[in-house]
Order: sequence, then structure tokens, then C-alpha cells
Amino acid sequence: MRNPIIDIAKGLGIVLVVLGHNPLLVPPGSEAFRIVFSFHVPLFLFLAGVFFRPSQPLPALVRQKADALLKPYLAVALTVLVANLALTRQFDPQGLAALAWATGPTLRTWAALWFLPHLFLVFCLSRLLLASAPLRALAARAGEVATSAGLAAALLAAGVALLGPSGLIAAPAAAWFGRPVVGLPFSADLLALNTAFFLAGHAAARPVLDFRFRPLPTLAALGIFATLHALFDESLDLNLRHYGQFWIASAEVASGIYLALAASALLARVPALTRAFSHLGGVTLTVLIFHAPFQGVFIYLLKRHAVPVPAVAGGLAALALGLALPLGIAALAARWRWLGRWLLPAPRSASGGRAAGASATASAAGPA
Repeated sequence: MRNPIIDIAKGLGIVLVVLGHNPLLVPPGSEAFRIVFSFHVPLFLFLAGVFFRPSQPLPALVRQKADALLKPYLAVALTVLVANLALTRQFDPQGLAALAWATGPTLRTWAALWFLPHLFLVFCLSRLLLASAPLRALAARAGEVATSAGLAAALLAAGVALLGPSGLIAAPAAAWFGRPVVGLPFSADLLALNTAFFLAGHAAARPVLDFRFRPLPTLAALGIFATLHALFDESLDLNLRHYGQFWIASAEVASGIYLALAASALLARVPALTRAFSHLGGVTLTVLIFHAPFQGVFIYLLKRHAVPVPAVAGGLAALALGLALPLGIAALAARWRWLGRWLLPAPRSASGGRAAGASATASAAGPA
């Protein structure tokens, strides 16, 4: 049985992702930008960890996540390369290198694709860590929840400390790309940090699945989140390898995730909103892949042709397109078998057999 609060939280999360890439509504460097970026990617990773099963055999996990994450990444990235070759009649070796490097700054227009191969690494590392003999022995004594939580805390500290040195390793690649390259292939320099958010969700799985809206904790989380943003200019930008001051940024992540769950619990009381956000939550992978080109091109055309509309109105229209057009692609993928095989994972039913439907993308892809 699906959990409506989690589905809604995924839907809220993808709306925040699209909103964060909308410079008309969330200008880079603005307070709105800092608010959105302070927790929206950690929220996805946290929710993915809630349903993680470290007992799954590693070969099965690798096959499943490669199908759900690497397949659509390669399908879309290669299609973009082939389309560019057909239009320009010129082979783009830097584009092929960007596909292999797979970080946001190298992928440019399709920057959001970086999350797919990176999440694949997060799943694999989490499985290897939790199934290792030392951690299994520790879990037997201290409990799986405490072990996962302790490991998440250690990885968070290590991940923030590792953000800087990766630039030294990535620097030689700049000669090939013709521009500075940030991060390691598949964003491996973010692996410790993002695995921490993932394992935090795994450790908190039971209270998250049983989550209920409570006014006092929600007000406390809102107070912490608002106060930190009012007093400090700290936030996250994982694409730029920026975390902010450790304790402030971490408190913003924790309070932001709690507020997202509280908002989802309130939205779950309204059937129409539950259906809308749950549907978004079921196709977040498709929205993640396609929102930036649609939204970006619309904003570019508005600016290029100097369309006389207020920035907020133009931004809202771009946001609507950035959500609606990928939703249309997801609907087509559910109906057209060839497109579904290209974009969607091979979903499996509870009994292990194949299941139909685009909504299965959510459970197969992790954050979606």
C-alpha cells in the first residue's frame, strides 16, 4: 500500500526542483534561491533512503538501479548527442566526454541528469556499507537504526570536508572540456555527503512512514528554518560543491525536510491536492529529466523577444510548462511501449513479476 504523505512529499520536492531552476521566480543569489536550495536535493535523497532495503542482493540491486537510473540517463544523453550531430553535421567530442563525466556543469542544458548516475552510486555504496561485516556486527549490538544514523553523521562530516579537494583532481579535465570542470565523474566527490542524507532517511524510515502532522514540532521546525534564513545567508548548491557553514546548513536541511513532511501531511487531507501531488510524485524521474529544457527555452524566448509580461507571470507560465510538458511525456511513455522501454524502468510487482504503469517509476528510481 502506498503512503500518500511520502508520495506528496516527492511531488513537492520535484516542484521545488523545477522552481529552483526558474530564474524569474527564484533569481540566483536571492533569499528565495537560498531557501529552495537549502533542502530540496537532500529531501529527495532522504525519501529514497526511507524505502531502501540493504538486504537486497547486490547483483539484483545493481541490475534494478541500472535499469531505473542509468538507462534513462544514457538514453536521453545519447539522444541529445545524436540530435546535435544531425543538426550541426559535426561530431561533439566534448559532449561525449560530458556524458561520461556526468556532472551538472559539464551537462549544461541537461544539468539535472547528473542526479541519475549519482543516485545509482549512492544506492550501491549504501548497500556495500550496510552489508559489510563490521557494520553488520555493529548493527547486531547497537541496532540497525542507530548504526545507520551514526554512519550518516560520520559521512556527513566527511562529505563536507571532501568538497574542496575534488577540484584539484578535476582540474586536468578542463583542458579537454575547454572550461573549468567541477567535481569528479558521476559526482563521486559528493558521494559521502549524499549517502549521508540517504542513510538518514533509512534510519528514520519508521517514524517517517508513520508521520502525522503535529502543530508544536512543526512550529518549532518552522521557527528554526525561518530564523536561520533570516540571520544567515547559508544554503547548499551541490552543483557548485557549496555546503555553507556546517551546523547552520545541516539544521536547515533537517528542519526543511521536516517541514516538507508536515506540509505533505496537511495536503493529504485534501483529496484533490493529494491526487495532484501524488501524481507528480509518481513521475518525478521524467519531470527531473525534461523540465529544464522546456522551462529554459520558454524563459529564453520571453527575454529574446522582450515579451511585455511581468516577471512573475512569465515565471509562473514557465513553471507550468516545466511541469506539464514532462507530465505529458510520462503519460505517453505509459501508453507507448517503445517510449516506456526508453524512459521507464522495468517495474516489478510485489510478487516479483512485471507490472505496468508509469507510477512504478517512483519506487524503482528512488527519489522519484
